[in-house]
Amino acid sequence: MIRFELLDNSSEQIWDNMVASFEEGTIFHTMAWMQVIEKLYGAEKLPIGIFDGLDLIGVFPLFCTRRGPIKILGSPLGAVGYGGPLVSKALYRAVIEQVDSLLKHLRIGYIDFRSLAPLSTTMLADNHYSIQKLKTIILPLNQEPLQLWNNLKSECRTAIRKARKSNVQIVEAADKNFLDVYCEMTRDTYKKSNRLPPLSKSDYRVVWDLLEPYDRIKVMLAKHDDQVVAGGIFFHFNDRLYYWDGASFRAYNQLNANNLLHWTLIEWGASNSLAGYDMLGANIPNITRFKKSFGGDLRTYTYAYKDATLPAYFGRRLYQLLIPQIRRVQYRFRLT
Repeated sequence: MIRFELLDNSSEQIWDNMVASFEEGTIFHTMAWMQVIEKLYGAEKLPIGIFDGLDLIGVFPLFCTRRGPIKILGSPLGAVGYGGPLVSKALYRAVIEQVDSLLKHLRIGYIDFRSLAPLSTTMLADNHYSIQKLKTIILPLNQEPLQLWNNLKSECRTAIRKARKSNVQIVEAADKNFLDVYCEMTRDTYKKSNRLPPLSKSDYRVVWDLLEPYDRIKVMLAKHDDQVVAGGIFFHFNDRLYYWDGASFRAYNQLNANNLLHWTLIEWGASNSLAGYDMLGANIPNITRFKKSFGGDLRTYTYAYKDATLPAYFGRRLYQLLIPQIRRVQYRFRLT
């Protein structure tokens, strides 16, 4: 019979080795990323080891936080990334059923997770989860450079050539000095939607400080006439690259710097024998069109959530109604 056991930071190497052993294991399952989330959201990280007797057979990164009076579990927290259990497919049902005991023990009102693992929708529905199938784009990198280039849509190749002809240069940030201009770009990017950027300069600093010692973060900047015009924050773990965050100055969009920036990263990943590039999300039409132009494959993943209590059920619906108005008020307040 399987059981859950809470691990700690001293088990980091064992934990990360277990994550790397699963095809669906990502940087977002690692202990370092759990520390990032803990810092960013003030959440309690729960590195749940899945045991069969004394043997560690899987992991389940969870975070506990509150929304008002309601305690929630997330895997992960935040809008980008993956979580969910990493364990043998034969044990998915047993793990999901074990989660119910954890919800009762911790008095959790709501749980959600996003998982690349092929979890059965029937199994999840049997355990009262609601399910959405989301999409991402994964670009295979273990190909010859010419094949990678030919895989690009023609409009993407044209954009890359235009950026090069305009003398756009791609450089890698060596330290945190990129943060000032990068945060200026995030403000300009979100301004078009009358929204504040979801992350602050101190948030980006946390991400850099916790991932850079592991050599798992890569920040690429596009420059034109010595002016940074676009940038992207990318992660790499095991044999995969991940596109986590990007921003640009809208006044320079005609340079197509973002196309060259991603292509440069793709070339780097292929030359360093990485297997794939996950562009993290293909659920917004205009963003999806841009990402698909690089020739990747659509892959679905599972978003599962469950209200474990009635207050959570009504509280979540109220939150969904109010959050757009709250964001607009926050933006106007910051402008005054």
